[in-house]
Amino acid sequence: MLNRLTISQKGLLLLAVPIAFEIILVGTLLAILFPMQNALQQSSQYVSKTNALKQLANDMNIVNAALLNGMRSRIYGIHDFVERPAGMSFDAFEKRADVMINDAFNAEPRAFLAIPLKKYKLWTDSTQEHLADYGKATSSAAATSQPNNYKKRFDEFQALVLKAQYAAGAGRLAQASQASAEAYKTLAKLYVDVNSELTKLSAQDKQIREDALGQDESRLQAVSQQVTIVLVAGVLINIILAVMLAIVFSKVASGRLLFLMDNTKRLTEGTELNPTLAGSDELALLDKSFHDMAVRLETSRRKEQAIIQNASEVLCSLDADWSFVDANPAAQRVIGFAPEELRGKRLEQFLSESDWNATRVCLAEAKFNSNPINFENELIVSNGARIPMLWSVKWNQEQGKVFCLARDITERKRLERMRQEFVNMVSSDLRTPLSHLDSFLGKLTEGGFGDLNKDGSDQARKSMRNNKRLLELVNDLLNLDKLSSGQMDLKISECSAIDLSQRSIDAVVGFAGKVGIKLVNNAEDVNLDCDGDRVVQVLVNLIGNSVKFSPKGSQVICWATPDSDHMIKFSVQDFGRGIPEAMCKSVFEKFKQVSKADATEKGGSGLGLAICKTIVECHGGEIGVDSELGKGSTFWFRIPQRQKA
Repeated sequence: MLNRLTISQKGLLLLAVPIAFEIILVGTLLAILFPMQNALQQSSQYVSKTNALKQLANDMNIVNAALLNGMRSRIYGIHDFVERPAGMSFDAFEKRADVMINDAFNAEPRAFLAIPLKKYKLWTDSTQEHLADYGKATSSAAATSQPNNYKKRFDEFQALVLKAQYAAGAGRLAQASQASAEAYKTLAKLYVDVNSELTKLSAQDKQIREDALGQDESRLQAVSQQVTIVLVAGVLINIILAVMLAIVFSKVASGRLLFLMDNTKRLTEGTELNPTLAGSDELALLDKSFHDMAVRLETSRRKEQAIIQNASEVLCSLDADWSFVDANPAAQRVIGFAPEELRGKRLEQFLSESDWNATRVCLAEAKFNSNPINFENELIVSNGARIPMLWSVKWNQEQGKVFCLARDITERKRLERMRQEFVNMVSSDLRTPLSHLDSFLGKLTEGGFGDLNKDGSDQARKSMRNNKRLLELVNDLLNLDKLSSGQMDLKISECSAIDLSQRSIDAVVGFAGKVGIKLVNNAEDVNLDCDGDRVVQVLVNLIGNSVKFSPKGSQVICWATPDSDHMIKFSVQDFGRGIPEAMCKSVFEKFKQVSKADATEKGGSGLGLAICKTIVECHGGEIGVDSELGKGSTFWFRIPQRQKA
C-alpha cells in the first residue's frame, strides 16, 4: 500500500497523522474543561459585581462615619437604621428608622455642612467610579438580581445634600433638617439594597462553584487528574505514533534506496540486476528507468564490442612506455599476432629505427595535444613484411594510455603510385603530342600549309578548339594534382591588391572586349602577403567565368577590401543569370557545373573553381559565392593579410 504512494504523499501522511491526533487530543481536553470553564466565567462575572458592590458599601460607611462625627453623637450608628432586629416586621422597622433619622437631623440640622468639602468630593468621585464598575459588570452578567438603579438614587442623594446645604446656609434650619433626613434615608435605603444584593450574589456564586467544582473540590481534583492523564497519554501516544511512522517510512524508503544502490553496483560490476521494484512511487519509476538505461547500455556495449571485434582496422591502446595494453582481433590479421600475444610488447619492436624515432615524437606530442595526432609508418609484421600504416592516436590522461587506430594503407599507396604513373603518362605521353597538335592546327588554320577551302578551314578551327579544350583539361588535371598533393610550393611575397586585380583584368580584357563586357577595377590600395601568380590565377578564372555568363553590355567588377580578422577579401561581381542556391556550394567541386550544357556552349573543363578553392585553402583562406537568380553572382575569397614565406 505504501509503495503506491509518492514520496510527497508519504511525507504528507507522516505529518498528517500526528496533527490529526493532536486535534483529537485538544478536542478531548476542551470537552473536559468546557463545563468548568463556563462555570468559572459565570463566577468571574459575579465576582466583578460583588467587588463593585463592596466598594459602594465601603464608600457609604465612609460618609456615614463622617456624618456621625459631624453630629458629635455616639448613639447613632448606621446599623441602627439599616439592620432589622429579629422578629420585627419590615414596616415597623422602617417606621422606627424614619423616626430615629428625623430626630438625629433635627438635633444637628447642619450635619452635612460639617463634612469637609474636599473629603466629600473624594468620596463622591470614588462612588461614581464604583457605580461605573458595577454598571459594566451588570451589562456583562448573564442575569441580574437587582436592577441597576443605584446611580439614579445616588444622584437623588447628592441633590438632597445640596438642597440641605443651601437651606442651612440661608438660615432655614427646619428645611435643612428635613432635606438632610431625606438624604440620609436615601443613603440608608441604598446601603440596605447593596448589602441585600451582596448577600444574594454571594449565595449564587457559592452555588455555581459547588455545582461546577464540588463543595470539597473533589471534582476539581478529578478534572485535574483527567487533564493530566489525557495530556501524558496523548503526548506518549503521539511520540510513539510519530516514531513508528518514521521507522516505517524510513525502513521502506531506505530499503528501496539500498535496492537501487545495489543495482548500481551490479551495473558497474557487469552482473545481472535485481528485479524491478514493486509499486508506483518515484523510486519504483526511477528503478524502472534504471533498468531501461541498463538495457540500452548493454545494447550499446554489444554494438561497440561488435564494431571493435569486427573492425578491419587495428584498434589498440599503449601505456606510457609505448607497450601494447590491448588490441582487437584485427591485429592478428594485420600484424600477425593475437591480442594476448601483443600485450606487453613495445611498439618499437615492429618498426625500423627511423620509423620508430618519428613515431615516438608523434606519440609524445599526443600527450600534450587534445586533438588526435595522425602520422604514417611501416610496420614490420610477423612474417617480416613491411606494411604501410596510417595511425590516429589520442592520449587519455585519466587512464594514462594512448588509444590508437591503425589502418593498413597498402591499397591507398598502390593507388597513389597508379595516380602518379597516370600523371606522368599524361604529362609526357599526352600533353606533349597535344601541344604539337595544337601548334600544327594553328598553322593549318592560318594557311601555313597552303590555303584550305571553306569546309576545310571550318573543320580545322573546330579541331583546334577541341584540342585546346583537351589540352586545358590536361593542364588543369596536372595543376590540381600538384596542388592537392602539396607538390606545388607557394612563393609568398608582399603584393598590392590593386596590382593583382589589374593584372587579372589585363589577362581577360581581350576576351571581355570581344563579347562586349566592361571590366572595372574597384580594389582598394592595400598590401598583403601571398603568392601573387596563384592569386592572379584565381582572379582570372573567376573573372573569365563571370564574363562567360554575363549579358552583352554589362559590367564585371573586381573588388579588394580589408575584412575582419586581418583578412583581405577579393570579390568578382557580375550581373548575369545567377546560380541556384542549391548549387552555390557544389560549384567548387571537381567537374561540377551549373548546367550540363555549359561545358559545350561556354567551354571549360569543370576544374577551374576546384583549382581556385585549392589555391585559396593553401593560403589559409576560404572561398564562396553569393548569388540570386536573374540578378547576378558575386564570387569571393578571403585570405590572411600576413603570411610566413
